[in-house]
Amino acid sequence: MLGIILDALKTIFNLFLPFIIIIVIIVICKMIYRRYKYGYGCLDVIKKRKIDLDVDDELMELTLAQLRGEYEVIKTDKYYADFIVVATTGVYFIEMCNAHRGNISGDLKKEKIEWYDDGKFHYLVNPFIRQSKDLTKFKKNFPYIKTTGFVVFGNDVLLDFTYRGKSKIIRNRNLAYKLQELLNEQTPHYSTQTLKKIKLYLK
Repeated sequence: MLGIILDALKTIFNLFLPFIIIIVIIVICKMIYRRYKYGYGCLDVIKKRKIDLDVDDELMELTLAQLRGEYEVIKTDKYYADFIVVATTGVYFIEMCNAHRGNISGDLKKEKIEWYDDGKFHYLVNPFIRQSKDLTKFKKNFPYIKTTGFVVFGNDVLLDFTYRGKSKIIRNRNLAYKLQELLNEQTPHYSTQTLKKIKLYLK
């Protein structure tokens, strides 16, 4: 009886073997294709990953919402900044680059800088130039308001460049702490009317 069952299983296996081989080949081809085109790992073959996920930005938005003090976090299409924090102590422009991993280098005077990750070179729009344009534009409308720009990189990214500009380079894990320090300062202390005017302009 056992022999009959084993023979039946063997027959079924031999019958479906070509289909199993085809499925394995398809899976391997998907792995190779996605690794070549997108840089996906092998575990991403079954579950397609969305490249432009804003998970890091969403987490940062939640973190900023928990700061103590009188302030408002604004997201606007009028500026390049991902977040603009309008507070009684000033206006803070935040440019998020924390989604990038690997090594970032290049000439900071150029529009794009190099980003090396997973054995490939990519190019990243220069966040320092973008933020410089933001700060200059804002100052034309509110020249007497204190402004600070933050360019935020991931905790593990390697920064292979020298920067001497006005923006502050900061790690993702330290941004909320630094902003809280600024919010805790006593001066300057802008009026509610001034802050309302700034918020209306940004929105």
